[in-house]
Amino acid sequence: MITGRHVELLPNQRIVQAWRVGNWDAGVYSIVRFELKAQGTETLLIFEHTGFPVEHFEHLASGSQKMYWDNLQKYLA
Repeated sequence: MITGRHVELLPNQRIVQAWRVGNWDAGVYSIVRFELKAQGTETLLIFEHTGFPVEHFEHLASGSQKMYWDNLQKYLA
């Protein structure tokens, strides 16, 4: 349902991607940033998602939780 492409890849620092949902208007992409910040022996992950149609906020937020954060938490546990 979501397609995209990498816009910027900086090892150990940042991943920026352009995402779009299949039912959005042609050419409409949102920007997703994953910032990685070292904090001692741990890493802080900062997620920012901008540029999506505002009416899709709830759907994207719940989908991100289910498809990304829940799975990532299980993987890292």
